[in-house]
Amino acid sequence: MSEWKPIETAPKQGRILGYSKADGQHVWWWVRHIVPGGADRGSWENVSYEWYELDQPTHWMPLPKAPNHEG
Repeated sequence: MSEWKPIETAPKQGRILGYSKADGQHVWWWVRHIVPGGADRGSWENVSYEWYELDQPTHWMPLPKAPNHEG
């Protein structure tokens, strides 16, 4: 598997494996938020929808490929 990288280098499309010191590892994706006044912001949200309980990730790595179940 890949090495952990700073979250600032993560792609803002697709899903990543993110890590935060307080919460450990979760699968995350970037969500854009257009706020009043037209500012374009975003945040990382995780697949368990517990973003309100979790710190934002500080590091990331690509998700591993799924196992091959053929044959």
